Amino acid sequence: MRRFILLSALTLTACAGGNHLDYLQMRGINAPKSEAFTHCYNYGCNKREIVALPPKTKSKIDRIFKSPAKNALTEQQKIIQALQIFEKDIGKMTGTKNDKRGTFLLYQDDSVESKSFQQDCLDESTNTTTYLTLLKNMGYLKFHTPAFPATRQPFIGGGN
Repeated sequence: MRRFILLSALTLTACAGGNHLDYLQMRGINAPKSEAFTHCYNYGCNKREIVALPPKTKSKIDRIFKSPAKNALTEQQKIIQALQIFEKDIGKMTGTKNDKRGTFLLYQDDSVESKSFQQDCLDESTNTTTYLTLLKNMGYLKFHTPAFPATRQPFIGGGN
């Protein structure tokens, strides 16, 4: 029994290492660039689209960061605004703007079409990691660094 617990603990901690680019590479996704990055949806990145950052979206993000953040809290607020813009603008391009809140909710419209643009936590964490990497590449992150996403294992007590 001790061996099983130790092996399980080592297996879980092995998943927590690495950086944000390792996380994307682990999912088979190339390092994002403004001119071409992967957008995931349909549960576990089952559907992927390569998109480019639209000039209008870049302009909106540039405006948010026009005055550099003076501290981590201000930068965090700017990051939140930028992520909202990414979600809305890229969502319009890929259809994920119709993503309904929650992962396994029952919908009145139970058609395959209504579910095909849904996103689960893997899609969301992958896309957020991509967006944070783009913000870093654009030179907007001074107080924050994208990292390997934290995970939780609710049946095992949580963790990274």
